[in-house]
Amino acid sequence: FCIGGATRQFEIDSKVLEQQFVWSIRFILANMPQAAGATWVQIDEPTLVMDLDSHKLKAFTEAYEQLEDALSGFSVIIETYFADLLAEAYKMIISLKGVFAIGLDLVRGDKTLELVKSLGFPSEKYLFAGVVDGRNIWANDLKASLTALKTLEGIVGKGTMYNSGSTIKKVGVTHWIFIETCFYFMLTYMLDEEIKSWLTFVVQKILEVNALAKALAGKKDEAFFSTNAASQASRKSSPRVNDEAVQKAASTIRESEHRRDTPVTARLDAQQKNLNLSILPTMTIGSFPQAPDLRRVRREYKANKISEGEYIKAMKKEINKVVKLQKDLDIDVLVHREP
Repeated sequence: FCIGGATRQFEIDSKVLEQQFVWSIRFILANMPQAAGATWVQIDEPTLVMDLDSHKLKAFTEAYEQLEDALSGFSVIIETYFADLLAEAYKMIISLKGVFAIGLDLVRGDKTLELVKSLGFPSEKYLFAGVVDGRNIWANDLKASLTALKTLEGIVGKGTMYNSGSTIKKVGVTHWIFIETCFYFMLTYMLDEEIKSWLTFVVQKILEVNALAKALAGKKDEAFFSTNAASQASRKSSPRVNDEAVQKAASTIRESEHRRDTPVTARLDAQQKNLNLSILPTMTIGSFPQAPDLRRVRREYKANKISEGEYIKAMKKEINKVVKLQKDLDIDVLVHREP
């Protein structure tokens, strides 16, 4: 937010935002982690994958320099994701003092491995390699991931660190945040065996991470990897995936069609004029949770204990309740409970 589009959109002094950011992080570190017994602090910095100019990279460095004393005493990991880091941003992030580990995305960041190869990696830091995609439902290509991890290990070197009592390599295996993958799909029995073999959900993706970590430590589960290789080959060759009509249509897409005609600055101006958003628009993450009373009404309706009219009345009452709450809190983007 501090070094992204907010300063452009609302003409805010970036220095003011930087100081507010530093103060906020200081406050959190001073009041929350120790009380909870935390020793690790993870800071997500997806903005770093943008094409940042030298002024923004300098501001980023200055912010972390001001946080050095607050971060001391913690094992600090900075995570980046969604794309490749550019060379200057990579040089900056690996030079930060007080940062114990750096997380890099090797799923969507398809040039990140080459960047590490060409620029190296500091011997005093640890690398968390994101090789399992948490944004989709497909099984990971374990062979390709292990090859990438071994390449990284050759650059970074071996070492040990302790995480929850387990010794792992200096190159740690991580995954994308599971933001778009369900925890476990209970209805896989409805799918045929071929499609089922292609799928992984959160539980299975964690098993993939574990299998890669063990393989990197010399304890490869050959049967697990063999099953995965078979599913990868099946999906690549299946006519369910390889549709010539779709491939032909996709080949006609022009490069210009990947971009909007109107520049982002003009779109931001139009959005602000039409929507009059606050500096930092607020909303809840998703819908409100299912309340006990709501679940009770649903059960009673399914059991024919209440009429359809009574059910609809209860749903509307719940929606009105949460919408009023959000209006009272002056939240910008409203959601309703899922009745």
